[in-house]
Amino acid sequence: MPRAVWARPFQSIAGGVVVGLSASLITQQYVGAVPAVISFTTFCGGFAIFASIVGVTSNYIESIEGIITWAIDGLAALLLLAAGIALAVQLGSTSCGSILDDARRGRKDPNPLLTGGCHLKEAAESWGCYNNAFKDEKKGEALIMGRCQRVQADSAFAFIAFIACVAAAALSFLSVRRTKY
Repeated sequence: MPRAVWARPFQSIAGGVVVGLSASLITQQYVGAVPAVISFTTFCGGFAIFASIVGVTSNYIESIEGIITWAIDGLAALLLLAAGIALAVQLGSTSCGSILDDARRGRKDPNPLLTGGCHLKEAAESWGCYNNAFKDEKKGEALIMGRCQRVQADSAFAFIAFIACVAAAALSFLSVRRTKY
């Protein structure tokens, strides 16, 4: 049995977590368009799952084993690396613990990745959406904190999925090289 088959479940699970976290952020976008980096990250997680499926299939269909799986795994790895870096850069040095305090001290609204399109109401100094997605401050704060934690986890799992794709590609390369020589 090829060694690469052991990396595929990790690749698939990490890609699935990336898709799940990104999808939950998309469903909580109350006002405006979803930030492009979230949509891109969702695509990258789905591509990692696709790469895992192709990798497992290559164990049964020898014509796609080799360069095709290496190329797909390599592309998945590059996409996930780009998604992880993009999320980390857009998130910046935001600390989930201090995001609400920073906004109350007069700093502008926090990162659009975290707000779901909601803004700090200037008069009441409380969180609200133009479409009244939540009506009291506690729900708004819970929304912002939850999104912040999910964006951080999404970025971390994009990097974990990147490592899984690199491992799958390397193990696949070593497996094919061993059988041919």
